[in-house]
Amino acid sequence: MINIKFQTSALQPAPYAYALQLDLKEGKNKTLAYDLDIEFLDRDSLTEEEILEEGFTLSDDVQVNGQLPQTWLEALKILLSRTEKTDKDELEESEDLWYLDTGKDQFYPKNVRQWADFTEQIRQAILEDSGLEKPLEITLVEITAAGKTTTVIKGSFARQTLVVEKEGNRKSLKWTQLNAILRDLYSGDLDYEQATTRQKNAPGIYLNFGDEYWFELGKSYINKPQKIRAWM
Repeated sequence: MINIKFQTSALQPAPYAYALQLDLKEGKNKTLAYDLDIEFLDRDSLTEEEILEEGFTLSDDVQVNGQLPQTWLEALKILLSRTEKTDKDELEESEDLWYLDTGKDQFYPKNVRQWADFTEQIRQAILEDSGLEKPLEITLVEITAAGKTTTVIKGSFARQTLVVEKEGNRKSLKWTQLNAILRDLYSGDLDYEQATTRQKNAPGIYLNFGDEYWFELGKSYINKPQKIRAWM
């Protein structure tokens, strides 16, 4: 159906720079069959310590294949129907490389932002589906003199499901709301040196992004309070 080739811009340094190739086609029972290859670039210019300090491992390259549910097949069809094609002879240093091949056409998409969002989300879905990463889970805790309130946001990229659990109540959200959640909660600055591996019991707002670290709003996590409260 389509082959996606992507590479970070010339300004993106190692260990963040990478190239991605993703082959997608309709599978059995209207699933979306995938073949994903991710290669991180120019890491030989760094020491092992420098790579690890940035939160990476020494073996981040990925080669996996499998199938995603029909919802992903439909999402891809919709995106393709809304895509305008263009050609680029040269890229600016700050521009990422995109090359899409449908078998009939090879082009650079005009709606790059939509393809970037789709590719990032399907990449996460594939990593989740293949067991390389866990589903999204963000815990928000507010402690006041009146007591403690806990909100847990759970998202499955592979199944495109989004749920908020708060004090025993469970509410399903539209999958399209995910970008707003990620934008609000991940836009904050994280200070791992001040983070703790246990949630504090003092008054405040605390966040956990699915690993062992707890961040406190205003101290180890800097963001606008309203962005956090919007999802609590």
